[in-house]
Amino acid sequence: NQGDDQLTNATLTSGPDGTATFNGWTLSLTAGPKCLGLYPGSAPPRSTSDIGRLAVCIAAIGGPVARIVVSASPTPGNGAIVSIGVQVLDQYSNPVNGVPVTFTPLAGGSVSPAVDTTRHVPSSLDGQAFTTWTRGSGTEKLTIAAGGLTITYP
Repeated sequence: NQGDDQLTNATLTSGPDGTATFNGWTLSLTAGPKCLGLYPGSAPPRSTSDIGRLAVCIAAIGGPVARIVVSASPTPGNGAIVSIGVQVLDQYSNPVNGVPVTFTPLAGGSVSPAVDTTRHVPSSLDGQAFTTWTRGSGTEKLTIAAGGLTITYP
């Protein structure tokens, strides 16, 4: 189970009508896909990738924006151009996807694009947005806003 989900009373016996009720799946605070495999009869799982003959799958999503993490890389040979990456996280450090991130230069300079939407891709880029910041005299600052939070960089 992703993020240490917990199962209790994992073995069920069906009633006279052939149904069984299960309520022992407690989800962890880790966002992402989660599946619970069902194994009728006495057939145990054959491997860790075996999700059973029947499966219940859900997509646990991140919560509201609680933190913005910034990384910056100056362009070699031209310190006036800076690549800015932002990761938007919830209170449990899960990436939050689809949030518009606004980049606004203060006292000069420009950004492209000025608004980027965080994206979900199957890699380490979850919850990230990007811009290129062209600084003027080098003393400018950049405000970054996402999900009701605003920070100033640097």
